[in-house]
Amino acid sequence: MSSCSIIIPIYRPLSPAEFDLVRHNLRMLRGFPAVLIGGHGQFALLSELRDALGAADDAEITVETFEDRCFRDVSGYNSLLSEPDFYERFVSSDYILICQHDAIILKPTLREWLGKGYAFVGSPMFEGYGEPRRPLQFLQTLNGGLSLRHIPSTLSVFRNAVFLPRSLGIRVAGKVGIISAVNWALSLIGTQRVVVRRKVLNEDVLWTRDIAAAFPMYRIPSPEIAASFAFEVCPADLFARTGRQLPFGCHAFERYDPDFWLAHAPSEVVRLVRALTPANADKD
Repeated sequence: MSSCSIIIPIYRPLSPAEFDLVRHNLRMLRGFPAVLIGGHGQFALLSELRDALGAADDAEITVETFEDRCFRDVSGYNSLLSEPDFYERFVSSDYILICQHDAIILKPTLREWLGKGYAFVGSPMFEGYGEPRRPLQFLQTLNGGLSLRHIPSTLSVFRNAVFLPRSLGIRVAGKVGIISAVNWALSLIGTQRVVVRRKVLNEDVLWTRDIAAAFPMYRIPSPEIAASFAFEVCPADLFARTGRQLPFGCHAFERYDPDFWLAHAPSEVVRLVRALTPANADKD
């Protein structure tokens, strides 16, 4: 049976509603150990939160800290999740589930996803990303805010990837097919692959687009399958596509159609959705 650790990034003190949402998620994920992560300078905050959450539900929660720069902004966090040191910290688990405090676990079905053999599972994305173009067209599966990641597959990538910075020459080489040809040749003789690494790039795009394209063994589900794992943008459209079935979880509910979640979230979390989306505070 595969093991999984729940990773909860913490950047700052949580509001009461955020605390209750994290507690809800841990209850839905009962049976899996949880790890609060943050900067070295946040150790006291993380420890206090661990004690408060553990006292509420007798949950198994530990704390891990990394360089403070990794939790100051999005760039630092993207850097953290693009380096082997982060994943090596959790090598005792087969998987990690990154569950940020703006995610909601809707169903206690994590165990089902652990046996599907995917290296990375997130939510579907449409063309246009955060501002999808209509008619909607699936783009790929990504989103790091609620994502399941296979540690052995991830570390295998780091052992075998030759990362190249995206210079002008490398960009031209990619456009004319040289990078693809090099990876084809490498596939005939071994496991190494070339991955072009862009300096300004969200880490979930690196994993689900660039790395998945270079390493066939780094399996990503189709957007249609991923829709049963998580919703982010266009939740109402995804709900229709899944036959009106909610997924395992959702991310950024307060940003993308919170009215949908007020109408369809489980009753025990509707008050938290309302509290965390002030514009909807007066709506039922």
